[in-house]
Amino acid sequence: MAFKESGLTFSFPTDWKVIKWDAHRFFGYVSGRGFKGVDFMALSEEKLYLIEVKNYQDRRPNDEQHPFDLILADPDFYAEVFLQKFTDSFALIRIVEKYYSRKYFFKCWSKLNYWGLKKLSSYSFFQKFDFIFWSRAAQVLRKHPAQVQLILWLEPGPKISIEKYIELKEKLFSYFKENPILPEGVTITVNNKNNQNPNFNIKVELQ
Repeated sequence: MAFKESGLTFSFPTDWKVIKWDAHRFFGYVSGRGFKGVDFMALSEEKLYLIEVKNYQDRRPNDEQHPFDLILADPDFYAEVFLQKFTDSFALIRIVEKYYSRKYFFKCWSKLNYWGLKKLSSYSFFQKFDFIFWSRAAQVLRKHPAQVQLILWLEPGPKISIEKYIELKEKLFSYFKENPILPEGVTITVNNKNNQNPNFNIKVELQ
């Protein structure tokens, strides 16, 4: 359950169901249609995690300006980009679920309620079935938005001070609060490998 993304290695618990979006078979079908999904979509128990990764650890400065400073100079622009990634991912979940809903075998599974799908997806055998992930993710999004956690994984690099990182987080959250386009109940956090929330149980290391 280890995935490489943007110079980082993400290790998820083995009982999680994780989709790395740009490696998924549906990615090629929608990538040219304006949808920009997050890097990871994951289910753990009754929670849905959407994770977008930005790593400035190994980025070289342009014109003597660190790329992280570009975000700090115009946080609203980047905050809007991040929000678009999350809202596009919500749309992708619904699109894939709709695709499966047209399949005969899926109609039987779709009649199961949220807890029925949760129980099935807890078994490793059923975790192999892609449609269970998308149907459960769609159900969580529709019926239990408070169980949806959005994670912006932002690695600043050693040249960026803690003060600058905190300043950026505050500006991003200010924009998120002033532009409430996310479903009510959905929460969003900003993390990095030195500030990992133990509740996520995700280990992140530099490659």
